[in-house]
Amino acid sequence: MKKLLLIIIFFIFSTLLFFPAVFSEEKKEVKFRVGVSLPLSGGVSFMGNDLKNALLFAKEYFKAKNIELIFEDDKCEGKFAVSAAHKFINIDKVDLVTGVACSGSILAAAPVYEGKKVPVFVVLASSRRITQGRKYIYQLSPNDGIAAVFLAKKILKDGHKKVGIISEQTEYCEDFNTSITEALKGKAAYKIESFAPGSVDIRAELLRLKQFSPTAVFVNAQAELSEALVVKQMHQLHFEPTIYAAYYPSSAVFLKAVGKLADNIIYVDTPTAEESLTNEGKKLFRAFVKKYGKPKTLDYAWALGFEGFRVVYEGLKALKSRRVSSKNWADNFRAWLLNKRFQGVFGEYKFNSKGVRVPQNFALRVIKKGKPVSIREHQ
Repeated sequence: MKKLLLIIIFFIFSTLLFFPAVFSEEKKEVKFRVGVSLPLSGGVSFMGNDLKNALLFAKEYFKAKNIELIFEDDKCEGKFAVSAAHKFINIDKVDLVTGVACSGSILAAAPVYEGKKVPVFVVLASSRRITQGRKYIYQLSPNDGIAAVFLAKKILKDGHKKVGIISEQTEYCEDFNTSITEALKGKAAYKIESFAPGSVDIRAELLRLKQFSPTAVFVNAQAELSEALVVKQMHQLHFEPTIYAAYYPSSAVFLKAVGKLADNIIYVDTPTAEESLTNEGKKLFRAFVKKYGKPKTLDYAWALGFEGFRVVYEGLKALKSRRVSSKNWADNFRAWLLNKRFQGVFGEYKFNSKGVRVPQNFALRVIKKGKPVSIREHQ
């Protein structure tokens, strides 16, 4: 009996010694902390969740157990993005931030990150102003300034002299307006009507635009569902110019919302997975779809999300230290980044001195019988 008691005591003592060591080892696994700001609820939550899945898939692929991803819901709104930025910096003590799907979110939060020298990799938000005048904000996503010029050239080539623009009142849409009107100026007359986010009836704005008698209308919306609202209400008013758009007509969400009304919409788009991915990239995309399902937004969003993690992973691996360890950390990271060439799922790329990924490629498409069809044209 005494011997049994000694064995039990020894077992308990050994267990107490062993488990703290295990917990300690697990704690040491998380060496780096990365904030992820995304719209995980609200009208564009499908976009945020697609990117979240892409980042988690990439983390698993790179076996990055020493990187902790901390997700915050910015709801695609500036005030929530600013709150997330303060939390990342002051509470979570993150090394970097990635994600960011909405231009308004990063434009509002950028001063917070810049002030504390926290590098941010913008994965999907596409305003041309994102990196302007900023040192630590980097744009992996497409740049709307380039896309707008690409689309304007198509509108002009199609012979339109009067162009209507119906635009949502958001940072992204206003920036796209600025770029496309600069490209149209002096070559075509244009008129802009705008509507507030969350609007459910924009027929008054559309009727004013209809009085302008445009032969082409650029539908400039923040996301798929607001773009669908415009297209459906144009149809109700028998307002039938050639419709041009950016990005969203490829989305399954948009196509489901408008049905046959999508046919003949012409738009500028990012490359599809089939057009842009390397053989290895296509293999990884198939593995992603098998695990998470096909993205509800653009295929290209998966590639951007995956690369958004790759850049962070390779950067942290190269620097081998945390941001809090040195006041020059963000500058050292920038120096490393601007001299690095990445072999990504869509081929080789780098970041230029403005912090924008290059090269950038766009495609022109038209919806035919409910499906996107490539228009074989180039700049």
